[in-house]
Amino acid sequence: MLTYALQGAEACRTSNKPDWEPMMTYSAAWAYMLLGQIPLGEQVARDALEKAQQHGVFGAAGWANLVLDFLAIQAGRWDDAKQMGDNAYAIATMLHDADLQARVLWSRSVCSGWQGDWERAIADAREALQMAKQEGETLMVYPYLLVQAARACFFAGKPEEAQTYLNEGMQMAASRQYRQLPGIGQRLQGRIWQAQGRFEQAQPCFEQSLAGLLAIDDVVEHARSEEAYGLFYVERDHEGDMERGQALIQKARETFKRLGVNG
Repeated sequence: MLTYALQGAEACRTSNKPDWEPMMTYSAAWAYMLLGQIPLGEQVARDALEKAQQHGVFGAAGWANLVLDFLAIQAGRWDDAKQMGDNAYAIATMLHDADLQARVLWSRSVCSGWQGDWERAIADAREALQMAKQEGETLMVYPYLLVQAARACFFAGKPEEAQTYLNEGMQMAASRQYRQLPGIGQRLQGRIWQAQGRFEQAQPCFEQSLAGLLAIDDVVEHARSEEAYGLFYVERDHEGDMERGQALIQKARETFKRLGVNG
């Protein structure tokens, strides 16, 4: 993703298409975020925003604000995330861009979850789902919204609703051949079964999550799955589990500290 985005931005420059460049640069910023390179992602996203504003490309400005929103969430800067999200939503509303609106609502749900307000996270995720499914069509972000709704319901103590959302999200992710989302969904499925004491079923989910996220070099989500797997071992507490769990948790938290992201 990063390579293609950087190549696209360069092509815009060499072909004298400055008004197209910010969208490619925004995509590069998003890729840097997925790689855990938060400061570089913010630098690139702010460059995209500046160029979008310079050339009056409102759509690209909205998407640049969105990635700055998610970058701020990753770094735990909640006020910055709200400001960037509000900016993106205002532009999306002006342009009648349901895709961008849904993604901003997704970011609000994620942000509320990190702050422990799971009921707010559920409400934002449900609103995003409504925005992303209109007139019988579903936007590309829809499966991510389903998994976010599942996560919010799980941590809010609503396991049945969580499982329903997760099942639908995983089915859509498989049918659309999404690469990142199955790894995130498998981690959540492991958590759900772990909470139900179904350790034998939960363990392969964590293994599959780690393998899938490693295959796409998703450093941040892989570390989150390592931490979740470590907590699984600590709770199961079979012979040797405590040591394995603590090692995984320590490794994950070292990654979070190195990258400057939330665990």
